[in-house]
Amino acid sequence: MTRGATDMTSIKDFPRYIDVHGFAEITVDDFGKWMSFVGSLEEKSKTISSNDGFEFCGGKWVYRGQADAAWPIMSTFEREYLEWFKQLRNVPDRLRAHELSMLDVFRQKACGYVERSSMSNLEWLALMRHYGVPTRFVDFSESPLVAAHFAMQPTKGILPNEFAVWAVMRDNHNNWYHECKNAEAQLYFTEIVRKYKKEDINRVINDPDTIDSLVQKFQKCSNTCTISPANFSRAVVYNRECAEMVLSDRPSADAIERIKTPMVYVYPRLPNARMRAQSGLFLMPMDVSVPFMESLYKWEQCPKQENVSRYMIGEALDKDVFYALSSQCSILKFVFRGDLRHDMEVILGMANVNAQTIAPDLEGVAEYVRHEFERSGKEIYDNPIKIRVS
Repeated sequence: MTRGATDMTSIKDFPRYIDVHGFAEITVDDFGKWMSFVGSLEEKSKTISSNDGFEFCGGKWVYRGQADAAWPIMSTFEREYLEWFKQLRNVPDRLRAHELSMLDVFRQKACGYVERSSMSNLEWLALMRHYGVPTRFVDFSESPLVAAHFAMQPTKGILPNEFAVWAVMRDNHNNWYHECKNAEAQLYFTEIVRKYKKEDINRVINDPDTIDSLVQKFQKCSNTCTISPANFSRAVVYNRECAEMVLSDRPSADAIERIKTPMVYVYPRLPNARMRAQSGLFLMPMDVSVPFMESLYKWEQCPKQENVSRYMIGEALDKDVFYALSSQCSILKFVFRGDLRHDMEVILGMANVNAQTIAPDLEGVAEYVRHEFERSGKEIYDNPIKIRVS
């Protein structure tokens, strides 16, 4: 479907995103419509229909704002060593050795400045990322409004005509335990459907305190129940263990071989104040030598094709776009027109999303004051309104 097409009459006519270039690009010319779309996206993604006509529990979307809509998503490590990525794609050990060397030097020099020096490589890399050292981590947020705030910020003093917010399904099929097997989960689910009423299925399969052994087996191997707090907590721990295993100084070859996922999401054990305020997390490619977008496509099982499917936000909101999101590939790119910045800033300010609240430190306060009192775009009145008092 191309931009401007309006001849769709049925939900079945809407193409699945898995049939396009790994993601759909949606042009936003109305911030209110975008907020409505994202709200519906979050709500309707909680339940994804299975082939049996019943519903599995869906997942959570995470967001990243980028100041220039033309940019792909790249880690700071990839941007810094882009030429190396082009030259050393077949020598990943050299890039990994460079990453570990940076980490080792940072750890040696910074140990006198941190309260807790006995941290894992994962925690050290998170600290490095916070202070601007290039790492393989890419920042995302659970909040679309936080992502929108970062997307509107100038880059090197320049405001591009278009900026973007990317949305990625966090709880996809590659995010669960390595023991997970879709076929096995489907078998358990079929038995559960026979045992319980349709209207009780979602509650049953997401009950963390269930004593039903069949449901317990399904939860153990299912990749579709991560929305429940207990399962999500286990997924966070498992993903963190996978990341720490890959980032260790001497990772076990057998252990690495068992990790099939090309990427994991990471919530650091010791998030800093900014990460907490921004509802932040990292997406981390498991192979540092592979470009982030390539790992992301593989993680979401997105085929690479020549054309990106494009829509207008009003069109996507009017049509039942969520049918497409039931596919295993869920990546959206929202492209915002530059003239929306002012209205978005007002709305985000009303939602208390500004430099001070998402960066709760002196640097954030300074940025907030600087922005509030900048001359650009502000009118100066030589003759303010006079109020007459009788």
